[in-house]
Amino acid sequence: MVDSLDARLQRNQRRDLQKHVCLEVLRLEPTPKIEQWSAELSRALAWLESLGLVQGDLRPTNLLLDNDDHLKLADFNSSCKIGAENLGLAPPWSRVLGKESGKLLGTYGLYGAQSEKFAFGSILFNLTRGFEPSEDKGAEAINLWHNMVFPELSGSLLDALTLRCWRGDFATLADLAKDVAVLEGAKRAATVTAIDDGYMNKMKRCCRKLLLNKFTGVDVGTPVK
Repeated sequence: MVDSLDARLQRNQRRDLQKHVCLEVLRLEPTPKIEQWSAELSRALAWLESLGLVQGDLRPTNLLLDNDDHLKLADFNSSCKIGAENLGLAPPWSRVLGKESGKLLGTYGLYGAQSEKFAFGSILFNLTRGFEPSEDKGAEAINLWHNMVFPELSGSLLDALTLRCWRGDFATLADLAKDVAVLEGAKRAATVTAIDDGYMNKMKRCCRKLLLNKFTGVDVGTPVK
């Protein structure tokens, strides 16, 4: 069974289903698990960076948990080349840049390490607190993030990492991944496994059939044979 990180976090809450806000956090994920997921996500982001790309829509709904509870980066529909104009996301996954950004003031900036590590910091806060940062601030959250008024943090290693991501202290996503890798729970992170040609060909056939169905409306039957 594949689950999303967002669904996992929401099951740990008591929520107001009409207002879509967290009323109470019933359970927090263990710190070693958070450190494991952080390592797996930061490695995935650094790998994309090595290809000159960003995921572009980094938030818990686009992070999956497999049957072994390892985190997988998903949904590459918004992937962009590093340096392209950042179209932005709702807070806390994106930030309208402030005066520190010079000519990019008032925009979401460009896709790259800056945009992805900011979202990474918000995901990390979400994991350590059990709710989204500034979830209860509504439209005011845009101005708070713009002015770098961050939610209260502690002196823990994970909170220090969160703050560094929000402030933009890492030059690259590879640098972020290196710092995350020293966390104790990072030892539990999944390692990359090679995918054989047979599996790749099978997935290509699946994708072709799904795309044909999407753009022509023709039912091509079961995608994977």
